[in-house]
Formats: sequence, C-alpha cells, structure tokens
Amino acid sequence: MSLTKNMPLFKINRYAGMKKLKDLVNSYNYKYSVLYLMIFILIGISLYVLSYFNYLLFHTTAELFSIIIAAAIFILAWNTKDYSENNDLLFLGIIYLFVGIIDLFHTLTYKGLNLFGSHVFFATEFWIAARYMESVSLLIFTIFLNRVKRKSCIVIALIYIAVTTVLVMSILVWKIFPVAYIDIQGQGLTEFKIVSEYIIMSILAFSIIILILKRNHINRKLLYYFILFIGITIISEFFFTLYTDVYGIWNFFGHYLKIISFYLVYKAIIEYSLKNPYEIIFNELKQHEKQLEEANATKDKFFSIISHDLKGVFSGILGFSKYLNQKYAKLINKDRIHFIQLIQSSSEQAYNLLENLLHWAEMQTGKLKVNKEKINIKIIIEEVSELYTHNAQKKQISMEAKISDDLNVRADRFMIFTVISNLVSNALKFTHAGGEVAITGYMKNRNIQISVSDTGVGIKTKDMEKLFKLDSDYKKKGTEKESGTGLGLILCKEFIDMHHGRIWVESDFGKGTTFNFSIPV
Repeated sequence: MSLTKNMPLFKINRYAGMKKLKDLVNSYNYKYSVLYLMIFILIGISLYVLSYFNYLLFHTTAELFSIIIAAAIFILAWNTKDYSENNDLLFLGIIYLFVGIIDLFHTLTYKGLNLFGSHVFFATEFWIAARYMESVSLLIFTIFLNRVKRKSCIVIALIYIAVTTVLVMSILVWKIFPVAYIDIQGQGLTEFKIVSEYIIMSILAFSIIILILKRNHINRKLLYYFILFIGITIISEFFFTLYTDVYGIWNFFGHYLKIISFYLVYKAIIEYSLKNPYEIIFNELKQHEKQLEEANATKDKFFSIISHDLKGVFSGILGFSKYLNQKYAKLINKDRIHFIQLIQSSSEQAYNLLENLLHWAEMQTGKLKVNKEKINIKIIIEEVSELYTHNAQKKQISMEAKISDDLNVRADRFMIFTVISNLVSNALKFTHAGGEVAITGYMKNRNIQISVSDTGVGIKTKDMEKLFKLDSDYKKKGTEKESGTGLGLILCKEFIDMHHGRIWVESDFGKGTTFNFSIPV
C-alpha cells in the first residue's frame, strides 16, 4: 500500500514503476502458490503412507480435521455475533456445527472401530446424510446471502437440531435410512449412494452459479475461496462414487480432497475473519456513514421545505387575502374572482404539500405500514381523475384513462392512490394549455404496470437521475409557474419500494414525459 501511495512522487517513468510493482505482486503470489502446492503434495504423500500402514488412523485423522474446522467456524460465528450486523457467518456456523456432528458419527461408525457394531454401512449412510445436509445448506446459504436475520438464526438452529436428531435416529435406531454400502465381495456401493453423490454434486454446482451471479455483493477473496472450496468438494464427491472398498485408493483421494476443501473453508472463514476483522468492521462503519449521510439529507430537505417552500405558499395566501381585504371595494368583479382563484390555488398547493410532509414524516419514524387489500386499479384512477378534473379544465388539458375493468392487485389503497395522484398532478403541472395527459394500466410479467404520460416540457437526461433522490436540488416551475418541492416523487418511490416494485421515468425533452411504476400481483 505504501508503494502505491508513493508512486506519484516518482519523477521518472511512473507507469513503468507501477508495472514493476504489479509484476512483483504477481511473482509473490506465484511463489506462494507453488509453495502451497508443494506443501499439499508432501502432506498428500505423508497421508498416503499413513493410510498404507494404518488406513483407519488416516481416516480418523482426516475426518477429525474437518470436524475441528466445522466446530471452529461455529465457535467463531457464535462469539462474534454481537459485534457484527451481518448474520451470514452465524448461519454458516450453525450449518457446519451440525454437519460436523454427523461427520463425527460417520467417523465413530467407520469399519474397524466397532463402537456401534460391525456394520460398516452405518458410516457410509452418515456420510451421505452429512453431504446432503452440507450441499443443501450451502445452496440455501448462497440464495439468502446478506438477507439472514438474527431471529431467523434461532429458528434455523432449531430446524437443524430436529433434522440431525431424525437422521441419527433413522440410521442407528429405526434403521430406515437407505443402505449406501454393502460389505460383501463384488457389491460395495449401492445405487442409492452413487445417485446421491451425483445429486449432491449438482446441488453444489448450483451454489457456485449463484455465488458467481452475486459476485458484486461478496468480498472477492472470500468468493475465490468459496468457489474453490465447493469445486474441490465436487471433485471429492466424484471420487466417492468410484470406490469398491472402504480402504481403497479412491476413498483415500476423496478424503484427501475433503481435507483440502475444509482447509479452504478455514482460509475463507477463520483465518480471513481473524486476520482481517477491520474489513468487516469498516464495511459496517461505511454502511452506518452512508445511513447518516442519508439522514442528514433528509433533515436538510425537511428544513428546506419548512423554511422556503411552505413559507412561500402561505406568504402568497396571506398576501393575496390581505390585498383582497384592503382593495375589495375598489376592485371590479373580474379582479376579485382572479384573486380568489389565486388564494384557492395556493391553498390547494399548501394542503398537498402538508399532506406529503405528513406521510413522509410517518415513513421516517416507521409509523406508516403497508396495509394490503384487494383493490381495483380502474376505480382508483377514476377517483384521481375526478380529483384533478378542475385543474385539467382550467389549463384546457385533455385527460384520458385506458384501464381494463378487471385490473386488480393486492396493495395499500392509500399509497397507490397517493402515487397516481402525485404523478397526475406533476403531468398537469408541466403540460402546456391544450396538451394531453394519458393514464394507462395493464398486466405485464405478473406485475401491474401503470403509466402516466404527458405532452409537456419533458426532462433532460442529466436531470432524470435527480428526480428520486432526496439530497438533489432539482426543482422546476410548472408551465404556469406552479412551484413544487420534489417531495412528491420521493414519496412515490418510497411507497413503491414498500410494495417491492419499481418506478422509473422516460422523457423526450420538449415533447413529453412518461412516469411508470410496477408492483407484483
């Protein structure tokens, strides 16, 4: 890191210096890779010699290594659960605690120890049970990565206790678990065992695919270790489909690769987490910093609205009413009506602003909840259209709605009404007299999609990304100088997000704009 920081200070051939540094790093990584490879080869030869003289000792050593790693993952996860808001490690710890327990039963029931009798198939059945649990659990882990909640971990632990108990009882007591190995000359692995290994390999392969798809949300080094770990586990499982003797060479290779795979788990979880805890801590601090920045933006936006926009609206109402009160007798009827209309327009604007502020404040405090019910979109759009008929007529804008009668969805009626209302209000505000506003609704890919289009002034491409951001300063007057705070669109986005939907804008500057939102049925 210090070399990188000092690079700009080099006066001669700075880029050549950077290339040398990169070559040095690559050379360093290459040397260490070769060293690790040599160590693994030496360990492999040593273990093979051990297995040749005492296979039972080799097997017990290999299994105890993986069991100790599994226990260490759980101990690390359990003792750091209060220091991290990310519960993925705790979930992984629970997984490997129970995988380790079943692997322990596999070790204790292996041929030659005779702790539970002389039937070797007990060990093979425990092996299959452990690998099913591990592969399925890893698939679930990758699917729900970064989405595990602390309360869920308690439920997960209870489920694993129940599943582990049933598996142990089904093999040792009830003896209903399918036979995986027959210790008779010429038989060996059963069809159930071989098919199961291929199913397990397929599940693990799916886990790798999901990890690759989620690569942008995972630390690159951890991702590398996990993919390598799962990949070697798949190869290990393949070797376990080939042996005919539990003391055979393919069984040795399978167990040796299992040692390597669990070493990679150790590198990914234990060593990396202990040597680099600052990355996890600083990552969470960064998230907190981002949340504080958003909170500050929220506060600034709120005070901006209170101090400027709300004050401006009421200043207009007070100014017009004061003038009307003082000059009423001297004004002709036409001017009186004009000022009354201005007061009405300002009052409506103040009411809408206060209503949006109230809903927004409720969301910030967490008091506003989604109350889903079956609603008919056409009825809501008709209610919104009726609400804005006067505004449209005043600006001589034609408003048209194209919605089928049976367009129903389970959603919060108030929130959807508010979203459509804000979008229609904006469309009318930024459309010139004589223009058009169209509202359409239809089903698309199991989502209800609503579009509000206008033939108004449009939005520049560079300004589109500012529309749904609270900390942006984008404001624009309507075609008749109508003012706005931008809070309405922020409210729309948050309401749609609460429905797990999305909202977006399409615009041709100078020709018109279309706001779309979709929510799942």
